[in-house]
Amino acid sequence: MENEKTITGSVSINSDDSNNLIEIINNLNVNKTRFGIFSIYAYLLCADVISLAEYQNSGIVGIILDKVKKKISLMDASNETTLLPSGIKTPTLTQTSIADDKKDFEHLEDVLEEVLKTDIYKYYLKYQESGEKKHIGFVIGDGFNYSHLITSEDEKHKEIGVDPYSMTSVLWQGFKEYVEKNNEEIEKLKKEIKSLKGEN
Repeated sequence: MENEKTITGSVSINSDDSNNLIEIINNLNVNKTRFGIFSIYAYLLCADVISLAEYQNSGIVGIILDKVKKKISLMDASNETTLLPSGIKTPTLTQTSIADDKKDFEHLEDVLEEVLKTDIYKYYLKYQESGEKKHIGFVIGDGFNYSHLITSEDEKHKEIGVDPYSMTSVLWQGFKEYVEKNNEEIEKLKKEIKSLKGEN
């Protein structure tokens, strides 16, 4: 691999050190080097490729940080998840949904209006050039219609994005409400038609 630098050796953490220093014993010019918790990153990131992986018969298993290609890859024998500046590529994305991990349950109801009032836009991100493919989604901000049910917040409770799992759940519930409402209307119309026809 081009621009690859290899550093071999061992890493040990001195838990008795009150300064929280990390000792690196390596085969470089310095036999024993002590780094603060932030300096260790600078030391490691001088390499273009950092690999915490091993080679097996079926391929690479582990984690590779590639600064040249600007990506982080997490791999096992059959799957690979890649983190890129443009997004995440992964074979499956699982949202925690086990009851044991949750509490304070409430049924979500009356969300159809939330769905109907939310506008969807096509847009460019600010770093994109005109002519590139536009993104599609919600827009959070003054002057835009969106549901607060589907937003993500930072530690100061400021809305910063959309929670896809919440969005899907709201759409699911909204669809149920729409179907139930229409089924009621259909049954009501059927009864009225039967009544007009003099049928029981």
